[in-house]
Amino acid sequence: MTDPQPQAPAPVWRFKPRVFLAREWPYLMVFILAIAGVAYTSFARTPITTYWVILAPLIGVICVVTRWPDAETRERRLHLIWTQALHWVAELPAARVVYKTTGAPREMRGEGSQTRRLCGRRLTG
Repeated sequence: MTDPQPQAPAPVWRFKPRVFLAREWPYLMVFILAIAGVAYTSFARTPITTYWVILAPLIGVICVVTRWPDAETRERRLHLIWTQALHWVAELPAARVVYKTTGAPREMRGEGSQTRRLCGRRLTG
């Protein structure tokens, strides 16, 4: 018979907020800026198109900067830049099309809500 081998204790995983924030701060910043834009638009009931037009390239730059150390070769870096540039350049017109076709401008003025119109009819008779 063989002697049982002593097993090494399982490593203990501990959440370290400083390590997490040091690694994830760019993504948290993008998240906070996006939430701030949505919150402002919701409360102000006016579209802030300029904010999103500025934020989209900024997010692209943040994505390139955070992934830059992982791209070791010149080809990978160029690929990273081009994919992010194409992605965010395509996102702006796509967002504009969605904005124009979904009735968002009427919603911002308080005219277009189907629910609001139905509730208004029920309340008034």
